Amino acid sequence: MPLQNCLATLILTQILSHGILAVAVLAQDTKGWSLVSSFRDPVLDEDGGLWFVHPITPGAPIPVTGLGDDLTGAGSSDREGANCVLVDRGDGALLVGEAGPSGTRIDLHVIYLSGTAVLSDTLIKLGTETSPFGGGITQIALLPAGRVLAGVFGIGLGPLKDQLLGVVDRSDGSVVGVPVSFPNGATPALNALCISADGATAWFAMDNGDFTSTLYSVPVPAGGTANVHDTLPVLVSSLILDRSRGLLCASGLEGTQSGNILEIDPESGVLLDIVTTGMTRLNGMCNDYARHRSMTVTSSLGSPSRTVSAVEWDGSSTSLAVVSGSASGVDLSALALAANPTQVHAGETLSLLADGGVPSTTSLLAAVSVNGTPVFLALALGALDFEGAWNLLATVPPGLSGTSVTFQSFGFFHSGKALGTNLAPVIFQ
Repeated sequence: MPLQNCLATLILTQILSHGILAVAVLAQDTKGWSLVSSFRDPVLDEDGGLWFVHPITPGAPIPVTGLGDDLTGAGSSDREGANCVLVDRGDGALLVGEAGPSGTRIDLHVIYLSGTAVLSDTLIKLGTETSPFGGGITQIALLPAGRVLAGVFGIGLGPLKDQLLGVVDRSDGSVVGVPVSFPNGATPALNALCISADGATAWFAMDNGDFTSTLYSVPVPAGGTANVHDTLPVLVSSLILDRSRGLLCASGLEGTQSGNILEIDPESGVLLDIVTTGMTRLNGMCNDYARHRSMTVTSSLGSPSRTVSAVEWDGSSTSLAVVSGSASGVDLSALALAANPTQVHAGETLSLLADGGVPSTTSLLAAVSVNGTPVFLALALGALDFEGAWNLLATVPPGLSGTSVTFQSFGFFHSGKALGTNLAPVIFQ
């Protein structure tokens, strides 16, 4: 039976047959904290660093202690420090990209923590910044086989000299550039990137110098001539792939759409919609699948300034914390299950996306409540991909109208524990 039909059949037969006894639902741990990066802001005279921020409860950020000056910018009179952050779903390492003025050695940091303190910090050199405007690592993404894709600008010496994209192999510390050429001859600065769901295509946004960005894509790691997609009416600061909704999302830094989120078709690269947030100068964002929303950060010049926020898909937001320096990136590391849509009819496609687990391990999807009655119906097993995600698509069969089902998935977190996700209710209409 095709995978996309397994879930629908299991739900229909097991729920309607009433042949399953109710059992206790397994314990869950869904309150993973987000990690936020920031660099030194010389105007505010504030150092940057890394910060833990709770994704639900507003409060003071918790600093990561033991960071070097290259990530805090301490002692610098320029903008320097942590420019982006990503949590490796496999082992929990913090992958942090640097930025700084001309002459700065630009490293990818691989950091392990003990609580909130740095236990170890391994530096992988990508090159030396030579641009008079400063530069560094703009955004990073996970690739298959434990590699990392880094987007850079301003590097004029070293492994990624005059490159825009590079593949970093953490196993041996090697750094190899991804060759990119442009059919229109443009050589603008790369501001943001993300990777496709299959890990084979890099999407990246380039600064056009007029508060707009052009969206490109290129195969990785082979590279080649970039595919030109839409021109976006804002200077884009970050890109993410929302696999639950099937959207490519861009955060707006400067221009007429500053502070807003642009929703893009990940197949064609065409701009579909612009979500107004009421903020300005978004400088980074990530998915919060468990709560059907995003997390964003604003720069020191944004409104509100250097603030971490939870942003609903309609653009409404809740401020969670204010960090020191200029906030530059955010990532959320937690087991999560996203159901989309949450109200669905027969014949429509239901997406159940499990995310945040250890790549290449197994995830269990279960129904844990039917019409308010606790049950435990094991529905499907799936293998998590290189990003620690598994998206099960099911066509809803007839006969479920009026039924409410709550789903939960179970898998391994990078802590080594087997945990449950948030509960994901779906109403069948």
